[in-house]
Amino acid sequence: MALPGQWVASVPWRSVRRNRVALAAALTTLGVGLLTLLSAQHAVISSSTSQQQQPQQPISKRFLPAGGVAETGAIISHLLSQRWRQGAETARALFSYLEQPEPCCQHLGDAGARDPPFCLDPALAPGGRSCLVYSFGLSAELSFERALAARGCEVHAFDPRWPAGEGRGEAGITFHRRALSGENETSEAGWHRATFGQTLRELGHAGRAIDYLRVDVVGAEWTWLDAEEEQALRQVRQLGMVVYFNDLAGIEETSQRNRNYMLSWYYDTFGQLFDLGFCLVSSREDADNPRRRRIPGLAEEKATIWELIWVRR
Repeated sequence: MALPGQWVASVPWRSVRRNRVALAAALTTLGVGLLTLLSAQHAVISSSTSQQQQPQQPISKRFLPAGGVAETGAIISHLLSQRWRQGAETARALFSYLEQPEPCCQHLGDAGARDPPFCLDPALAPGGRSCLVYSFGLSAELSFERALAARGCEVHAFDPRWPAGEGRGEAGITFHRRALSGENETSEAGWHRATFGQTLRELGHAGRAIDYLRVDVVGAEWTWLDAEEEQALRQVRQLGMVVYFNDLAGIEETSQRNRNYMLSWYYDTFGQLFDLGFCLVSSREDADNPRRRRIPGLAEEKATIWELIWVRR
């Protein structure tokens, strides 16, 4: 199925995208590689360089330029021209994706006015004895978690600041005082933070279908998704997530390079979900505080907080 807009060329640079220091180092390495390729008339040097610059992970075919690219130097050249010189194109494609969900679900139910909807198509509707739901980042009212528990789902709710402690609580919901993260660690505040995949293993749910995964972790969704194991995400049938484009708050004052970096990071993350078979079926601005911002290259202000729903095809 075609995506709205044209996806920007990318390579799986998860570690690079995690911090700008690593990004700068990577660009330096790429620049050196380009200079080496320009001297490729020497067969011995060319052969040696080619071996050194082979990517460690396969490049997604969907991200290659039209017609495909075989040479590392051509890939680098296209990457730089797309990622660093066409920020407006990336911004248009990013918000085109957000504003044009696809008809992959015919019946969207709603847990409540402040909660994400869920798909009620027969093949996807959560409910029954085998239903399993994970919810990261809790509100005081727990209307979403209660609604899924009422449908017969086993609901696990996660928040390191949850005041009532851990264990089985109201409406049969099981509470865990822990956070979703891109790392498996204990924070200075004493919070246990773990990836989604690690959490599944610790709770004995590895390999089991997750009927609904809800995530509202106030900006940490990017580092979580960036580091998450694909196999864990393949267990998820529906994904509801509040996404925070926090880096766009001062985008007009940032350099063009940083601006393009931020937009590409966001855009490529959605590309990873698309590669895993996730179809965006619902998108809406945060009703209370959309935090609209002027994005260079776009005519209208855009919300920087969105409530998004995907289903696995």
